[in-house]
Amino acid sequence: AATQELTAYTLLQPTSPDARLKLGTAHLRARRLDEAERRFREVLDLQPRHPQALNNLGVLHWQRRNAREAYNYFNLTLVHHPNYGPALYNMAVFQQQSLNNRPAALKHYRQYLAAQPKAEDAPAVDALARALDAELNPPALVLRPVPATPGGTSGGTAAGLVDGGEGVLAAADPLHALLIVKVPERGG
Repeated sequence: AATQELTAYTLLQPTSPDARLKLGTAHLRARRLDEAERRFREVLDLQPRHPQALNNLGVLHWQRRNAREAYNYFNLTLVHHPNYGPALYNMAVFQQQSLNNRPAALKHYRQYLAAQPKAEDAPAVDALARALDAELNPPALVLRPVPATPGGTSGGTAAGLVDGGEGVLAAADPLHALLIVKVPERGG
């Protein structure tokens, strides 16, 4: 019913992209991809750099499992509208899920949060970005020589936690022990 009303409205407003965009979005949600694509292209005929139409074509091609076209449309949206939140978010998810390019995904999540700091989903996206950042940048481990102690371990066994649990003492023999220590994160 809604698509019929929007179709009638597009006939009454031949130069308005709004109804075509809404109609295309309704078709996209209903997974009528050919009809959705037709409407988004009509929007682009009227406004060639329309951000929502470009972004929605990216979503449409992603649903069709056409990764190259999806990427191209998300990228084209961001070329013309670098701070367009939906395209930044879609590019981040696309990079992470379809291309397994986690560094690029993290970059786009951060750009999304900078462009949309008060978005309803900002806390969830921030948590996702932090988790991805922790995965990509684990705390560094540093090897420090540990002086041998009289009566130290024998037979090359590990001595367990030392210094209040800061690290693990590993030893091939008591004279060549190393303390493996986590380095605190910057700013933490």
